[in-house]
Amino acid sequence: MKALECIQNQKYIVSLPLMALVVFAYAQLSFNVERYEHFQLFTYYGIAFLGGLALTHLLKNKLGLLISLAVLIRLLFIKHSPALSQDFYRFIWDGMLTSEGLNPYLALPKNFLETQQIANPEFGRLLVEKMGSLSASNHTNYPPLAQLIYRMSYSISKDVISVHLLFLRGVNWLAEIGIAFYFWKICRLLKLKKYLVFFVLLNPLVILEITGNLHFEAVMLFFFVAFLHHLLRNSSPVLISIFLACAVLAKLIPLIVCPLILTYQFWPQQNRRNFKKSFKIIALTGLFITLGFLSFIDKNLLTAYQSSLSLWFQKFEFNASFYYLFREIGYGLVGYNAIGIIGKTLALSIFCLVIFTSLYKYQNNKGIHFLQRLVYILSIYLLLSTTIHPWYLILPLSVSLLINHKMYLVWSGVVILSYYAYHKAYFEENLWIVFSEYAIVLLLIGCRNLKPFVLLKQKKSRK
Repeated sequence: MKALECIQNQKYIVSLPLMALVVFAYAQLSFNVERYEHFQLFTYYGIAFLGGLALTHLLKNKLGLLISLAVLIRLLFIKHSPALSQDFYRFIWDGMLTSEGLNPYLALPKNFLETQQIANPEFGRLLVEKMGSLSASNHTNYPPLAQLIYRMSYSISKDVISVHLLFLRGVNWLAEIGIAFYFWKICRLLKLKKYLVFFVLLNPLVILEITGNLHFEAVMLFFFVAFLHHLLRNSSPVLISIFLACAVLAKLIPLIVCPLILTYQFWPQQNRRNFKKSFKIIALTGLFITLGFLSFIDKNLLTAYQSSLSLWFQKFEFNASFYYLFREIGYGLVGYNAIGIIGKTLALSIFCLVIFTSLYKYQNNKGIHFLQRLVYILSIYLLLSTTIHPWYLILPLSVSLLINHKMYLVWSGVVILSYYAYHKAYFEENLWIVFSEYAIVLLLIGCRNLKPFVLLKQKKSRK
């Protein structure tokens, strides 16, 4: 007993300087590091990542201390102006338009002010300049729930950017509290340890992209984790569909789960009853999503929104994996970047593979097996997409922890390398850096000794 107490005390003694080092790293990231300062960014991110993993293991029986650390780190960013992303200027722009009764889905920022009158054109021009030419040249793709939050932000903050940052950050913090709440409920349901959530809450990817860069993944993830909890509990179709619809209305990516829901086994060997409930969930989800878009309905809405979404597979390219390989093959075959053809082919491949994963041995699509299939589906999407921003990993990272999957935890550590493309005066990806990132990821996928990428030992009694 004394030996165990001595070991435990040594853990706490080691954890104190480690906590100080992690807090120091986050302080530097919040105040002194720009995205083109690669050495500082990668160094402090690495310290924060490895330190967070170590502290989660060392203090796994001291949840209060881990919560305090997570809160302290976030408070360091309370006055932080996003340094790794310009997207928040587009958030404010969309909120400005909706608050003035204009449809953000139909407006191209780059020439909107030339044809339309707004209350504060000077502030509008500032936002267009700050959001960057890429964002200003394309329609918005943020769904209605995100637009509602951005509208609320502008109604309160007007042209004071610092107040916008505080409001949006506060919304994300509330969402993270909800994420922890439902994550713990799922852990109890699956007989997992509660401290698993700190692999999310103390992950620098989550902290920098949600608290730092204000990406809406926090709100989406809150509703999605709530949806998972109620699905696993076999709650009513209305409750399940409300949370799923809200997740989609925050970010569109949760739509990818719909084929998997259609084959979910709520009750063993009752296919007709299972399909009836699954169909109700999908139908109600579609109804709620449609209601969410009602206030934006316009004859040009579908064209503008489809144009915006198609860009992700037919124009945009960033930090991709297999796409870059196919692009080089395309250069050799046709002599130019065939992203239009390759992107459509990859999109069709994703659709087919998602359907196959949902239907294959569907009788096993229940509980933990549903979560495993969901991780496979998200992996298919990410590995075949033409554009993978770091914050896209937050959803699969969170779900993968529930099945003791290690790949996304490691990927969240190396994805910071994608910021090497940003330089002070220009943007250019180094494909060797991209190759290094995905070599690690694909090595984990192919490694047979990780059965399959086990992070923590599961209880034998769990099925």
